[in-house]
Amino acid sequence: MVVARSLFLIALFSGTVRAFVPPVDFINRLSNSLGRKSVSGKVTFVPDGDTIHFKSGGQTLKLRLEGIDAPEHSQPFGPQSGEALRSWILGRTITVRITTEDQYGRIVGTAYSEEGKNINASMVASGLAWWYRYFSDNTELERLEKKARSERLGLWKQKKPEPPWDYRRRTRNPNGVDDKDSLESLQSRLEITPRSSAASMMPSDAASSATETAASNHSVPWADSANVIKASAKAPLSPR
Repeated sequence: MVVARSLFLIALFSGTVRAFVPPVDFINRLSNSLGRKSVSGKVTFVPDGDTIHFKSGGQTLKLRLEGIDAPEHSQPFGPQSGEALRSWILGRTITVRITTEDQYGRIVGTAYSEEGKNINASMVASGLAWWYRYFSDNTELERLEKKARSERLGLWKQKKPEPPWDYRRRTRNPNGVDDKDSLESLQSRLEITPRSSAASMMPSDAASSATETAASNHSVPWADSANVIKASAKAPLSPR
């Protein structure tokens, strides 16, 4: 009753009682208040192997499958990954266990089919997606990836499959910074070192130039001439 009354008051004051649709962050807060974090809806669009659009409560939500990273469409097995996911769930109802919301406004979580199949795990088990080890400590996804690799399923049929995070870094920006990276993601992939300790690593002129370039290119407010910014060459891009 309290939840229903709150919904009505919000809709009433917004002047859109009939058209009122709660935003994603409100859905998350509501789910938490009810002691659950799940939402169900019908899948309307599957753009690739790790993203799902579905309609719930009159609103279309975008889901980023947690813990996995599918090949980009322009990569080997990218089209097959998206097509497999579409064949499993497009036009059907899924239930999503919500974990969080990312910087792109998508909910992040695990999807389950009407039959109760874990979609995230199934993509990895079939060799259609990687375990996104940089953003997940899910040991079950790790195990499933090792099994798919050993059985040479899907993308593992290739001699040297390229992780999608490496592919994005290589093709989108040679410096390894994705235009869509949030400030928080950029901060996590940069190491701040006092100039004094970096003197042995690069000349002072080069250090000053690196600092000014990083600050101007990425508008990093916490970078100044007293620090040297070193981009990690192997750090992955944030989930796109």
